[in-house]
Amino acid sequence: MSDEIKNIFKVKNFGAINEANINITPLTIFVGPNNSGKSYLAMLYHIFTSNTIELKINEILKDFPKSLNNGDLLFVQNLITKFTDENTEKLEEYLENNDNLNSKPYKIDLKDIESYIIDILEKFYLNYVNEEIEMFFSGKINELINLKPAIENISNGVFINYNNIRFENKNNELKITGIDFNNIKELLNLKMNNSLFKINITEGNIELNIDMENLIPYLQDNSKESYIKFICRFLLTEITKQILIAIIKRKSYYIPVEKTNVIHDFKKILYKQSKNINNGYLNIQKNLAEDFLLMDYTDEGDFYNMAQKLENELFNGNIIVDTQQGFPIFLFYRKDGLKVPIERTSSSITELTTFILYLKNMLKKGDTIIIEEPESHLNPKKQRILVKYIVQLINQGLNIIFTTHSDYIIEQINNHLRLNNMKENNTKLNLMKKYNYTNDDFLDPENLSVYAFRKTFKEVEDYSYNVHKVSFNELGIEITEIMELVDDLYNESEEIIDKLLE
Repeated sequence: MSDEIKNIFKVKNFGAINEANINITPLTIFVGPNNSGKSYLAMLYHIFTSNTIELKINEILKDFPKSLNNGDLLFVQNLITKFTDENTEKLEEYLENNDNLNSKPYKIDLKDIESYIIDILEKFYLNYVNEEIEMFFSGKINELINLKPAIENISNGVFINYNNIRFENKNNELKITGIDFNNIKELLNLKMNNSLFKINITEGNIELNIDMENLIPYLQDNSKESYIKFICRFLLTEITKQILIAIIKRKSYYIPVEKTNVIHDFKKILYKQSKNINNGYLNIQKNLAEDFLLMDYTDEGDFYNMAQKLENELFNGNIIVDTQQGFPIFLFYRKDGLKVPIERTSSSITELTTFILYLKNMLKKGDTIIIEEPESHLNPKKQRILVKYIVQLINQGLNIIFTTHSDYIIEQINNHLRLNNMKENNTKLNLMKKYNYTNDDFLDPENLSVYAFRKTFKEVEDYSYNVHKVSFNELGIEITEIMELVDDLYNESEEIIDKLLE
């Protein structure tokens, strides 16, 4: 995977996490003991890529800046005025020496617009992030600092780096403390080529070419002042739009481990929420219920057919949604023709209902689905089937992050890696035929990253974990913690059996 498309997420001092440096790949797996920060890290990444924030920003972008409320519009106008004042002298000099900006581009150092990018992101993105953090974690960012007061030499404060933007907690909320301009193209991919403008980013600069003659109809008059105001307004408006488009280009959905309750109590959750009644459900569960309410069940997502194959193979039936009453009612339709309410089915079906509904009706290629413990309530055989479909889904363009405690899941992942690594010969073809694999079941190691959550200090009882990337080879992944547990169990069983037979 090239550096240009890496999706790096760095976190320090958040919850149980001392330090994490994650490269999100098409398939990303978190393993580790309970209470080690797996769900915290997964949920934090979801917040920065939230489908909810994406919807809010898309509303802003529909007719930007006309779509803004009065306060936000004034904020943008003030930024444009400030930007114009700072660039007027330089533009005046440039216009005097260049009759047409098409002949030689006007250059702006990226460092000179850093403060504007930060102001824009904090206003239209980070405010939503802080709201989501407080909602999902039921507390402000300063309450979520790594709980390790007994350990010395640990810096205070939460640090996050996402999309080459650095965040830090200040005054009970996250603030942007800087931008890595060495990788700015990942964030600010300004490219425009029309009858009026050409914009491009080169090393450290924004380059602007303008066709001065075609610009005249858009100006108040033919004065330099009109040219300068229009150029500055256009450039900062376009930068704002492109930043917001870039920041939401990775969109994620989250399925928590407590998903069955959402299916069972769907109506109750939404009713009590509409009445502002504290219903005792987690905010992540309420968010999931809202997704189901807003989901368009007539719209087949990019993975609809895959979802049908998955549910048929796992459950010998289909999950269907009745919306005739204006409200979604979840049913399970067995192949023998029997329809039953989903809450009367087995826990294995209700556990996977959320995943299947997202696949059928919402997820598009390029989206990310985050699942806590997908193995919940599935026997080992069904866990293996689920992994097979997960591999096929990422090969079709879906990104998946999941947490797991299951050695069955890890070993099945290994089989998909091993198949990919085998040489093309009759032995491989015979194995594929015997175990019903196709080329869609191959897992390219470039598309996989696995992270183990391990105690920061083994010699003390603490709540601090570092996140380590797990290496793997042609034989697959070997996670020390899982292997040690399996070995311990085997050795204990062997000793008990030996004593029993003495």
